[in-house]
Amino acid sequence: MRFQFRLEKVLEYRRSQEDEAKQKFLTLRASRIRGEAEISAIGLRRKQMLAHPVKGLTGFTELQMRMIRLDDEERFTRTALTVMVNEEEAAERAWLLRRQELRSIELLREKSFAEWSYEQERSEQAALDEWAVMRR
Repeated sequence: MRFQFRLEKVLEYRRSQEDEAKQKFLTLRASRIRGEAEISAIGLRRKQMLAHPVKGLTGFTELQMRMIRLDDEERFTRTALTVMVNEEEAAERAWLLRRQELRSIELLREKSFAEWSYEQERSEQAALDEWAVMRR
């Protein structure tokens, strides 16, 4: 006789829900990491621009305009990053909740399997005892 868990469909559903939540979290985490890398790249570009000497008023004006654009770009990226961090945290909480729900069903399955195994062993032992008695 084969073990059949009566909540197998629920277990499969919870596994798929947990997997989806995990994938969403990982996607959002990767997005946040890209945003942080973009902010670092903006800082690097700023340093590179400031490292070059500026000649004349026109050069200074151009540098100032580029710095203003970089400041705007950084401000926009930081705002987007804040949203990404909030979304990532929410996705992580959802994933942890799904994982906990999955674990509860898995524990029920393990308990059910242990009970089934015990009953199988008991019935096998009873059959062996009966066979031994019949043999005598």
